[in-house]
Amino acid sequence: MIPLFGSILKERVTYESEYSADELKKDMEAIFLKTKGFHFRPNLAGEFYSENEFLIYPKIELGSAIAGASTTISGQILVNNTKTQVKATITPNPNFRILFWASLVFGLVFYADFFFFSHKKSSKDVAFYFAIAAPAFILALSLISRTLLKRSFINTFKLHK
Repeated sequence: MIPLFGSILKERVTYESEYSADELKKDMEAIFLKTKGFHFRPNLAGEFYSENEFLIYPKIELGSAIAGASTTISGQILVNNTKTQVKATITPNPNFRILFWASLVFGLVFYADFFFFSHKKSSKDVAFYFAIAAPAFILALSLISRTLLKRSFINTFKLHK
């Protein structure tokens, strides 16, 4: 899979923790209680929605300004033999996916306009922006937001593959 295009797709990963499942859950709950106020380190908020299943999202994210959506990590804490595993699904901000495809469609429409109707240089410039520059920028933002959340999650709870 191309890493850049993978930034708008879900990623499923399994991490191991040196902590027991109870200790890991207590650490997560402690972080989740700090969601109110000006505690920005770590940039994580979330909740448990069942005994061992959780949802984590960043407190502050650039892309969450539009419709309140954000990059999320949904996961489950599992105990296998003596190891504690965390199965996680990292879902990028859905707004980035929508903007990516919408900019590609607009770019193709403007290219069609340039080739079949107007032949104006300004139409070609707009088409270039919507077909090439905007999707590349959106992919980069999506990759950055997903990587920052993933890195914060791994470092905060001391997880490893």
